[in-house]
Amino acid sequence: MNPPGWYPDPAGVSGRLRFWDGSTWREDTTYNPATPFPDPGSSAPAGPPGGGTGAPGAPGGSTSGGKIALLVGIGVVVVALVVAGIVFVPRLIGGDGPPEPPVSPGVNTPGTEQTPGTEPTPGGGGSGGGGGGEVGELNCAGGNGTALGTKSETYTSTGVTITGRADWGFRFDKTQWTWLDDQAAWGTIEAGPEADMAAGVALGGLHNRNGFTEPEKASADYVECLTTYGPWNDKEYPMTEVSSEAVTIGGMQGWQRVIDITDNEGGTPPETRVTIIVLDSGQPARFASLMGFWPKGDATAEGHVNEVIGSTQKG
Repeated sequence: MNPPGWYPDPAGVSGRLRFWDGSTWREDTTYNPATPFPDPGSSAPAGPPGGGTGAPGAPGGSTSGGKIALLVGIGVVVVALVVAGIVFVPRLIGGDGPPEPPVSPGVNTPGTEQTPGTEPTPGGGGSGGGGGGEVGELNCAGGNGTALGTKSETYTSTGVTITGRADWGFRFDKTQWTWLDDQAAWGTIEAGPEADMAAGVALGGLHNRNGFTEPEKASADYVECLTTYGPWNDKEYPMTEVSSEAVTIGGMQGWQRVIDITDNEGGTPPETRVTIIVLDSGQPARFASLMGFWPKGDATAEGHVNEVIGSTQKG
């Protein structure tokens, strides 16, 4: 049975989340995944919204639109941090060990009929090693839902291996990168001047079937997924592109895009710097990707992230 939490509303209202108490849907809804859980007994069971009959992730509880809910992986401590507003980047949340929460129900990208695991309409292949497969429209919910749930010295995905940091013991929740295949997202939530922000690296594959066709365009599509289905999907965030350029990392050619994302709430809005790298790792119909993120201005966190990215090698 799925744990209590905010899940995409089976009624199909775009962006709305409904509370699942562990056994039944409740009347409580929100558009903010960081909303505190309602008190037990404070609302009546809602019945099966929209005619759905199942728990989150079950066929009967699916939704036809909206954004992926951002779920806490495990741990009362993590929930308390988010509720108390201690983590300045509450969208980057998760647990530091198995079990992981279930993958949310399939969500269609607007204008398509694709859901995770389905095949797109046949088309031309992309360029480089990522070519040769069928090409679909951009589908930010089309990843295979697989993530490495165990801390390791190294992480491998889509023909690329990175070396993690021994002091990075926080695993970010896989539902925040629903467009990635075979992902690993590790880091810390103790970065920034007040040791209350997130920093880390997310590694995973980008498949042609989900519309990722060549590195430069794929890096831009990655940004779109971040703001429509990913960690920054709950509202509009001021975003500044810092750079966009071709790169060669570990002998692999690709594209790097750097952006600053500002949380425009609070007296001094914190900024997160995000580096997105898409590499041609020679894998059929897919590219490897890395996303590094840290509080802008935190030189230590920046150095740690770049250290992990700099360890990238083919294999």
